[in-house]
Amino acid sequence: MRERGLRGIHRHLGCRARRIAASVAALAAALAAGLLVSGCSWLRPTPLPPASPVVVNAPPAPAVLPVAEASPMEFMRRVRLMNGAELQAASDRLAGAVTPSERLRLAIVLSMPAHPARDDLQARRIAEDVATSNASASQREFAALLADSIAERSDLTAIQRRMEVKMREDEKRIEGLEQRLRDTERRVGDAERRASESDKKLEALKQIDKALSDRQNQERQGQGAARAPAAGSGTPR
Repeated sequence: MRERGLRGIHRHLGCRARRIAASVAALAAALAAGLLVSGCSWLRPTPLPPASPVVVNAPPAPAVLPVAEASPMEFMRRVRLMNGAELQAASDRLAGAVTPSERLRLAIVLSMPAHPARDDLQARRIAEDVATSNASASQREFAALLADSIAERSDLTAIQRRMEVKMREDEKRIEGLEQRLRDTERRVGDAERRASESDKKLEALKQIDKALSDRQNQERQGQGAARAPAAGSGTPR
């Protein structure tokens, strides 16, 4: 009975081992097939990403004058963004301006601080002419404001220049005063040195005079002492 039980256990274990071996073989075959498929995919070339388009920055377009329909304020706003060369070109194009609108634009261009040949006087005269011309009411009003602003700026510029001239003159005056003060201090120092030297010489003279006086007193005392014994010896006893 015991042997039959052992044989049954052995058969059971043998069947189970065969089933495990079959499962392992099937799993190995599946792994091999998967590796084969993936290996083939590795051999295929990888497509490159599409090339990005090359963007070439075009040079900025040269500044152009605003269209004629632009208001004077809009024109001024755009003109303020121009550089010196563009302002010079704009004033050259508007040099022969005849209509109030074009003349007002010329005044605006000539009054720009960045203009290499800025002419506030001419810009003010043109603006004043437009302000009293037969231009539209808005153009005359803007021209009058422009003329006033140019006049105020010119006055401020003149005041600033006068202040700068005065500051330079004050600086020169202060430099002159400082130089005079240095000269005075040098002269005072020289005088003090001379006075000190004079005091030293005077003190030396006093010492010499005192030494002479002391010597003379000693000599007189010696002579008096010498005469006294001689006079004593001639007196009868």
